[in-house]
Amino acid sequence: MLTASPGYGQGKEQQRISLDYSKASLATLFEAIEKKAGLVIMYENTDMMKQEDVQAVFRNRKVAEVMDRILQNKNLKWSILGRVIRVERRNDVKNDAAEPGVPAYQPVPPVRIYITSLEGQALAGASVINRKTNKSGITDAKGMLDLEVSAGDVLVVSYVGYATREITVKDVSPSLRFSLQVSDSKLDEIQVIAYGTTSRRLNTGAVTTVKAADIEKQPVGNPIIALSGRVPGLSIQQTTGVPGAAVRFNIRGLNSISGANDPFIIIDGVPFNSTNINMSQGNTMGAFGGASALNSINTADIESIEVLKDADATAIYGSRGANGVILITTKKGKSGKTGLNVNIYQGIGKVSRKLDLLDTRRYLDMRYEAFANDGVDWRAANVTANDLKLWDTTRYTDWQDVLVGGTAKYTSAQVGLSGGNQHTQFTLNGSYWKETSVFPGEFRDWKLSGRFGVNHRSANDRLRVDFSTIYTYDNNLIPSFNPFTDALSLPPNAPALYKEDGSINWEGGTFYNPIAYTLGTTQSLKSYNLNSSALFSYRLFKSVWLKANTGYSKADFNTVSLTPKSAVNPFFYYPTSNKGNYATIQNTGWNAEPYLEYETKLYQGKLSVMLGSTFQEQVRTTNSISASDFLDDKLMNNPASAKNVTVSPTGIVKYRYNAVFGRLNYNFQNKYIANLTMRRDGSSRFGPGRQFGNFGAVGLAWIFSEEGFAKRFAPVLSYGKLRASYGITGSDAIGDYAFLSTYSVSATASADRVALKPDRLYNPDYGWESNKKMDIELELGFLENRLMLSVNYYRNRSSNQLVGIPMPAMTGFTSINSNLPATVQNTGLELTLNTVNIRNENFSWNTSFNLTVPRNKLVAYPNLALSTYATSYVVGYPLSLEMLYDYVGVNSLTGVNVYRDRNGKDTSFITSFFFTQADRTILVNTGPRFYGGISNELQYRNFRLDIQLVYSRRTRNNDIAVLPGVAGRENNITAYVFNNSWRNPGEEALFPKFTQSTTSPAYRSRTSSSSEAYFTDTYYLRLNNLSLSWTLPQEWQRKLHASNARVYLLGQNLLTFTNFKGVDPETGTTSMPLMRVMTAGVQFNL
Repeated sequence: MLTASPGYGQGKEQQRISLDYSKASLATLFEAIEKKAGLVIMYENTDMMKQEDVQAVFRNRKVAEVMDRILQNKNLKWSILGRVIRVERRNDVKNDAAEPGVPAYQPVPPVRIYITSLEGQALAGASVINRKTNKSGITDAKGMLDLEVSAGDVLVVSYVGYATREITVKDVSPSLRFSLQVSDSKLDEIQVIAYGTTSRRLNTGAVTTVKAADIEKQPVGNPIIALSGRVPGLSIQQTTGVPGAAVRFNIRGLNSISGANDPFIIIDGVPFNSTNINMSQGNTMGAFGGASALNSINTADIESIEVLKDADATAIYGSRGANGVILITTKKGKSGKTGLNVNIYQGIGKVSRKLDLLDTRRYLDMRYEAFANDGVDWRAANVTANDLKLWDTTRYTDWQDVLVGGTAKYTSAQVGLSGGNQHTQFTLNGSYWKETSVFPGEFRDWKLSGRFGVNHRSANDRLRVDFSTIYTYDNNLIPSFNPFTDALSLPPNAPALYKEDGSINWEGGTFYNPIAYTLGTTQSLKSYNLNSSALFSYRLFKSVWLKANTGYSKADFNTVSLTPKSAVNPFFYYPTSNKGNYATIQNTGWNAEPYLEYETKLYQGKLSVMLGSTFQEQVRTTNSISASDFLDDKLMNNPASAKNVTVSPTGIVKYRYNAVFGRLNYNFQNKYIANLTMRRDGSSRFGPGRQFGNFGAVGLAWIFSEEGFAKRFAPVLSYGKLRASYGITGSDAIGDYAFLSTYSVSATASADRVALKPDRLYNPDYGWESNKKMDIELELGFLENRLMLSVNYYRNRSSNQLVGIPMPAMTGFTSINSNLPATVQNTGLELTLNTVNIRNENFSWNTSFNLTVPRNKLVAYPNLALSTYATSYVVGYPLSLEMLYDYVGVNSLTGVNVYRDRNGKDTSFITSFFFTQADRTILVNTGPRFYGGISNELQYRNFRLDIQLVYSRRTRNNDIAVLPGVAGRENNITAYVFNNSWRNPGEEALFPKFTQSTTSPAYRSRTSSSSEAYFTDTYYLRLNNLSLSWTLPQEWQRKLHASNARVYLLGQNLLTFTNFKGVDPETGTTSMPLMRVMTAGVQFNL
């Protein structure tokens, strides 16, 4: 520290500045010096500082000389440390004389306290509590506060993201300085919440954070997949293992009967449209589940993902947060020298599991037995049996190896620059990702992305600007038809795929050649995604900030689906025709959110107030073209070269949203915390008079481990917190213009004129859905928080449901949108356990466990029997309900399936003549019963091993019994079905006898999706992720001029334990199973 004296050092006080004030206050002069010299001046804001009695006329004078002159005769002194000047009273100031014989009054002067980080950064908003006097204070923008302190007092200093310190004051001086270090406790990790940050310790809402370190361990292209098994209450189901495919996910169950149940996703403050892309106007959605828009997000750019679940955390987003909120925060630049960071890995992937199908010998036995069961001679001239009569019965091909047995290759490369000083930091990153498929051909998903970000703080810390922009290009090419279905269904003695001359083999029209459809019929999706955000912050007054969060997003998707002539079976189609479907989707959006933040000390706590407004607009434009009869397959990328071209009407949908919001937070001594949020939403999706809705929530937290009675249980009980919240959110997820009478172009026309047809009836009277959320959580920490337990119970009730009300047929419409007092309830229990099993100098072992037990129920639906949902839902049961026919089993005498109707009568014919909807007496919940994850982190010196398991139990379709058709026909089956099928009278069997006829009793009683036999209770435990890394010794890194250098191995979906008889318990049997992926990489900074 340098104190003002006749001789000066060579620091910032030697800078030369000029001032020209005839009369000014010290406060004004200090502000001028800060701006001109880039310094921060700390002082007590007394009346003396405001008196305009100082003359300051200087020309090119040193800061030190200026400070000496303006503080003359003020009983003030100054000192400097780095770029911070501290102004304080001189020690030799005498008290006023007391009256003779009366002792002078000696007040305890307040002590100036400075709170900084270890790097010297002032921490604004830090809390300091004097345990002895119970007086407290909050630091200002300069990390400064005044507090009465005496020798022996104990000060508790805390700040979000930093370790709390308890300091015993030994000697009292005019100023005290304390520094805090970043906390390594999960309780003090920074959590991003709506319009701000907090910590798990001080949070009043249900929020789960997943950091970049966990995301980067998984070689996946979709960030949602990286959350699997890590977030209680977040249900994730991958629909297929195809690159870039859609992922189904929801937070705490299904809330809406007919509306969307997707969470609200925000990237750096900008709303993101996560709607899946239907790549082929209906075809791929059926085969693969569609393409995920989230695939355009580069996981390497993500710093953290926060999942907001309860009303306290989401109500401030109003209707947009009705189904929960996912906040994605990208990486920011950090101060320090400019550095280059590199992370590259490559790997391979294979289908994780295959079915045990019949070889040729057993397949032929099945076919012969099927003909015998039906009493048909397969040798007869009028019988078609290509596999027995025309194909080579000694030939064998494992079609799973041929069609899906390839090796997928994975490549990921990220290169970035980052650095800056204490005022400005930047980051510039570029990424490349490529994932091929296991199918024959050059199918792949690859993407390029770039990210630029800059953060700036002015010298006086009054102005802050945070800007980031991300651009991603994604190019995905997959087959239109699912090759995996062919791999399971083709007979093992099916002909070769190619003739000797290399041309496609159709075997005289007797063979459905899968290679023609796999290689020929393709679908491509090209996406262009821009996401830009800027946060401007300006400190108007000491404790008042004016902020504005602005964003712009543009996501364009171009899809092309082609069927060339070479893919058309010439024996099945006449005349042959090639065709193509082309579609473009353009999503453009902007948002602006200006708001004020005010923070002050109130009594012995901290009061934070926020008030703001939201303006948002989204425009979605769609175009599609269908074309056929191209002159040549090589011209198919240009629809204008086709003979027949059909242009569909352009669709333009505009959505506008406006809201005002506020938050009131009071923290009393880091012990009692109250949080109140409100929002008034306005949506263009409702008619006049119904466009606005009011939502809000209250959250309370009690950290009872800070109470005196809890201290008696220390150190066994080291942390205890009870948290509860209740609030109301809403939903407008009903589609745009739904309240208007709308028309579309009719497919038919008269008199060569285009005709319009009505699509929807006018109804401006329906309004917002309402979602009432209640949440309560108990958090406990034991043995210095080496064991952390959290138990969370929630109940959400969604009412005033937006559904279709049935209309009489004579109106020409089946239903009209309206509100019904139908209520959907979601309840659940979330359990989280984190333990530090071993921790010493060389070895550490940490375990994390989470469990979610969800329950969903339709509580009420007036006149459900008369609605369009009468065949889908039942009051008192979940929305994920299947109403099924009662399956009795296989008749031991006849070998056919038997079903029981509502009257208890058994029959083997499931047709509309014998069975009606009323006979679907078996109600099955296909939603998850429980799910969760287990993670273990082990580190020995420079080696680190991370193991993550995920588990789940649910009832799902066990389509192994029906894939790809009835056992006995010209398609392969599994050995499990073959071995457990009926063969002799009196025999108990799981599956009916073989049949090749479509009119036999065995065929007409076959297992179908409407039968109880189609579903099975399924559970699985999966080794979801394994990461092994070795960090190079420090001396090696110094020689290489590198830091954070490591090599690593990553494994994804390595092993699965399950009772499921199909391919994959998560994706099912008809979809591609998940890939088993192994990668190796290197990461370092220069």
